[in-house]
Amino acid sequence: MVLAEWHAAQDAACTGSPVATPAVGDTSRAPSQPAQETLNSAEFTESTSHNPFGLSECSLVQYLEIGRMGLVHCSFKENYLAVAWYNVNEMKPILLYKDGVKTGDGFDSGEFDIYPNGSLVIRNVTMNYESVYTVSKILSRLELPVSYDINVHTTVDPMPAFPLVDGCNYQQYCVLEKEPRDVLTCSVLGIRPDVTLEWRAFRQETLIVFTQHAFKVTQKGDVYDVSLTVNFDITVAAQDKITVECHAVGENSELFSLSTKVDLLFNNGKYGWLN
Repeated sequence: MVLAEWHAAQDAACTGSPVATPAVGDTSRAPSQPAQETLNSAEFTESTSHNPFGLSECSLVQYLEIGRMGLVHCSFKENYLAVAWYNVNEMKPILLYKDGVKTGDGFDSGEFDIYPNGSLVIRNVTMNYESVYTVSKILSRLELPVSYDINVHTTVDPMPAFPLVDGCNYQQYCVLEKEPRDVLTCSVLGIRPDVTLEWRAFRQETLIVFTQHAFKVTQKGDVYDVSLTVNFDITVAAQDKITVECHAVGENSELFSLSTKVDLLFNNGKYGWLN
């Protein structure tokens, strides 16, 4: 079998033993018998020896949304002999794509499919598909396969799709009457992966001080609720209104567009001592 021949070539590279290889153009094996190309687990594992070059063909970290069809993207040109996918965490083969024929337990079960460019299709993404996958591109019977380890992570958009601010009644923008020294709380519900929240002045020149940041993450099954409560102080200057924003920052923030703006109104007639 093709993959067994590659493995023998790898052993020869390590031991210096000669390897018998088929002649170029050898077509003694009829392509009309795809069942004979089905791999057992050991043979599939043998295909996953890594080549450290050409990393641009597959992104090594990818995110898929739970509850949707997912695509683990690669961009192989179609002049390869075969492509094989393997689940590293579960130590089992998924599928083999050779000569336009798809085989393997993952394909037969309907869980997975593959595009001609080598991308792996996951029919319905769940958290169970969060794993490390190895894809091996086999160029010919005479060359070692080029392989990539791809970390697949799952995501869930929060509901609603913006931070909730206490007092804003599920609105992404609202107006709140506040004291010059007061408290603000915002939350993101049902998100995966979790994010870090930050309160900030919407305009850089705004004079406001945020203190006593209380950040909380609560896991609920596969998703997370995240909240941030801060104290603020505007007594450094008299202001009738300022605009502040709660938004996501740091790791994972680029996966979501999370922002809620609030206009804070202050009664400077009542707090005339600020002038």
